[in-house]
Amino acid sequence: SPAAEMGVGLTVLAVLITVMKGRCLPRIVSITNSCVTIPCHFEVPESQEANLLKCSNGGNWKRGHIHSPPQHRAIWFHLGQIIGDLTKKNCTTVFFSFPTDYSDVYFFRLDCDDPLKFTFNKGVIIHSQPEPPEPTLADVGRISEGSSVMLQCSAPVLCPILPPSLSWTHLGSYNDLGRKTQQWMMTSTLTFIASAHHHQLSVGCSASYPRTRGGSTTSFANQILHVEYAPRYTTAALDVSGPVPEGRSVILTCTSDANPAVSSYTWYRQQGSLTVKGSGATLVLQVGLEDSGAYLCKAQSSLGCGDTLVALYGICGAVLVLFFLTVVVDLYKYQRVRALTFHFS
Repeated sequence: SPAAEMGVGLTVLAVLITVMKGRCLPRIVSITNSCVTIPCHFEVPESQEANLLKCSNGGNWKRGHIHSPPQHRAIWFHLGQIIGDLTKKNCTTVFFSFPTDYSDVYFFRLDCDDPLKFTFNKGVIIHSQPEPPEPTLADVGRISEGSSVMLQCSAPVLCPILPPSLSWTHLGSYNDLGRKTQQWMMTSTLTFIASAHHHQLSVGCSASYPRTRGGSTTSFANQILHVEYAPRYTTAALDVSGPVPEGRSVILTCTSDANPAVSSYTWYRQQGSLTVKGSGATLVLQVGLEDSGAYLCKAQSSLGCGDTLVALYGICGAVLVLFFLTVVVDLYKYQRVRALTFHFS
């Protein structure tokens, strides 16, 4: 009788409430008018395993509240489809074109032949938004010059039938890379050898999501690189040019590019051996013929040093200032900077 059937149903329902467990993700982000997938699994008590095997097409979703009526099958068929095998406790569902006004809490319901009818009390929030979520760009922190760097960008796969595509941007150029796709995440990797030229360079990753009805929408993440390198491009400058009368003061100034910054500058006079003449970024000389010779500025940081020379030569009672630059560095190391090579995997 209907009353007896109701009694049996309620009894089973009480058992299911205490034993059955749903494992839906708590929150799903959907792009407006694009497809979205809900990964979903469930458990049933052993006493219902046999009934579940006869329930290949007995799933539905309730919207808004656990006690809400199930979605009408015609509307449900238009919105989505259960692509998981219910007989294997897989209730994974795809919504083909999820509209904005359908953002809500959804509860999965088993709607099999009696007595296996049950609405799981753990819901999933589906939030539809016009823009896709930003990709995740792993922070590489501070980088040492010459080291191998691996940048990794990841973006969620909201719908496996319309996965996103990832691309990198650097130095104003775009590079489409190979990608590695796991079940719900797509990852792309950019590798390169760090140089001083990369310092303060902005590297970005974009994720382009196709829409169900054509077109796509893109999100973007970027990272500023911080590369540590020894002093380079060390230069010395004079505040005068041409002949200098004896007794006049001459100011020599030394500059260098380094990260971390130069901690000290030291000036040397070169006369067979080096003699310390002063410290600091500037050196003031009261010019005399005895001051003729080569002067070397050494820029020092915690990572190394860079040198440059200035020469003073006395001519006919005056001092003629000749300036030339000699950067004592590994030239090959900086030639590499001019030809950036990125390796992708």
